[in-house]
Amino acid sequence: MTHIKHIALAFAFECNQQATRHVTQGCIRPLIHDTYNDTSMKRRKTKAEPASPLQRFSRLSPQGKRRLLLRSAAVLGVAGVSAGSLARYDSRKRVLHDLTIIGDGAPAVVQIHDPGCQTCRRLKSRTLVALEDLPHVRFRLADILTGDGKALQDRFNAQTITLLLFEPGGKLVDRIVGLQDIDRLRHRFGQAFAPTA
Repeated sequence: MTHIKHIALAFAFECNQQATRHVTQGCIRPLIHDTYNDTSMKRRKTKAEPASPLQRFSRLSPQGKRRLLLRSAAVLGVAGVSAGSLARYDSRKRVLHDLTIIGDGAPAVVQIHDPGCQTCRRLKSRTLVALEDLPHVRFRLADILTGDGKALQDRFNAQTITLLLFEPGGKLVDRIVGLQDIDRLRHRFGQAFAPTA
């Protein structure tokens, strides 16, 4: 855009100079003719072969090459970290939504969860804090936007913001409905998953 502005300013300056010259000489008509026929104002069409990336790199100064390599390394590092984070997030999400663990020999707490529900997210965080004292109990989310999550919700006729507590064999032993405080959740989990002697 700035290149076009420079050309327009140069053209205006040239026209102004010619107009001043022609007005002082008393003839305005040749001005129009001169402006359009001026070869210095015509854009020359030259086709330069585009340089390959290797050719452009070889033309750089040593400092320019060093800067380019450092920038490239930084971009690759950021891309690698981002890809690793996404992969870790995806694997955690897959584990968190794996409902096949119900009845596989360990007690489980499954939250009927709507990802767009703020209260559901608060219940999830409180449940995770309350389960810190019970490492043998697994926590899972039944996302109602997925087929498996919706099927579990329908099977147990549960609304969102509900925790379903399963014994190691897969039998439903308790149901907690609504947002509860952490102490209340700890108490209910302790009752449902009390160690047997």
